[in-house]
Amino acid sequence: MISSVKSLRCLSGVAALICFLVLYFHIHEAQLPRHLELRQAIKLGSSRRSIVWRVDELPETSHDPLNRLRTIEYGPFDGSVPQEVSVNEPFTVHFTCLNDTLCPESFAALIVGPAQHVFTTSHNASQVEKQHTFQIAEPGTYKVYLWPHFGTICAKYFNTPDPWYERLATGSPFTLHVTGGHPVRVTSSACRNTDDILDGRWVHTADLHMSELAQLGFDPYETYIRQDRAQLAPYIWLPYTCHVQHRSMYSHLARLKAKHILFLGDSVVRDPFCQFIYEPTSLVLLVMLALAGIINGRRSKSQFAMAIHQKMRNCCLLS
Repeated sequence: MISSVKSLRCLSGVAALICFLVLYFHIHEAQLPRHLELRQAIKLGSSRRSIVWRVDELPETSHDPLNRLRTIEYGPFDGSVPQEVSVNEPFTVHFTCLNDTLCPESFAALIVGPAQHVFTTSHNASQVEKQHTFQIAEPGTYKVYLWPHFGTICAKYFNTPDPWYERLATGSPFTLHVTGGHPVRVTSSACRNTDDILDGRWVHTADLHMSELAQLGFDPYETYIRQDRAQLAPYIWLPYTCHVQHRSMYSHLARLKAKHILFLGDSVVRDPFCQFIYEPTSLVLLVMLALAGIINGRRSKSQFAMAIHQKMRNCCLLS
C-alpha cells in the first residue's frame, strides 16, 4: 500500500515536470529577439548568407558599459574616431585632455560590434593629446567607448565628491563603420598551440553563420536560438588561423589528473557551474524543489532542502 502511494506521488511529480517544461519552452520560443528570429528563418541550407549585427539595435547604448546602473556621463576629456574605414585599414583613435591638470596616464577603449576589442594605450601623463592606431578585420557597425586610464595615480582621486575620473570622453559612444568583404571566421584547421589560440578576437555569435556555430561544436538551434541560452554567451573567442576544438564539461573533467576539484566563487557563479556538470538533472531538481514547496507548504530553505531530499530518496527507492 505504501509502495503504491509513493509510486502515485512520483508519477504526479513527473507529470507536473512535463507540463512545466512544455509551458517553459513555449513561452521562451514565443519571445525570440529579432536577430534570433532572422537567424532561425535562414536555416543551415543558406548558411552562406551572412547575418550582420547592427549595434544600433542593441539596447542600453546610452548606459555606461562598465556600470549598467548609470547612464553615460562625460568628464573633462574629448575624443575622436573616424566614421568609416575599410577592413584591416589602420585608423587612429584620439583622446584629448580638456584640463591639463587632470590628464590621465593613458586612455582605454572598448569597441563593440560584430567583434569586440579592448585596448589601453602606453603611459604618457604629460601628453595632453593621446592617440592609438588600430585596425579591425570584421566588417560591420561598431560603437567605440573611450575612458581615461589613470593607472597608479587613480588612488588619490578616490575621496573626490564628484567622480569625474570615472566618466567617458565626450562623444562616446562613437559610431564606426568598417566596410569590406566578409572574411572567413571559422577555419577548418584545429589549433595546436597556445600562440595560435591567443592570436584572435571576440566575435559576436549573432554575426556568425549557423554552419559556423555547428562547426565550433554548438547546436545552433538548441544552444543559440533559444533566448535564455543566447544571452549566456553573446561573444565567443575565435582565433584568426584556427579554431578551438569544442569540449564538453565532461571531457574537460576527464582530462584533469586531479581527483578533487576546488571551485572558487559565489552563488552567482556556482549555479551555472553546477548546471553545466549536472545539466540533465538541474532542471528536474528545480521543479521538484518547487513541487516540494507547493505540496507541503514549506517556505524556509532548510525545509525545502529536506523535502526535496526525501522525494528524491523515495523515487530512488522505487527505481
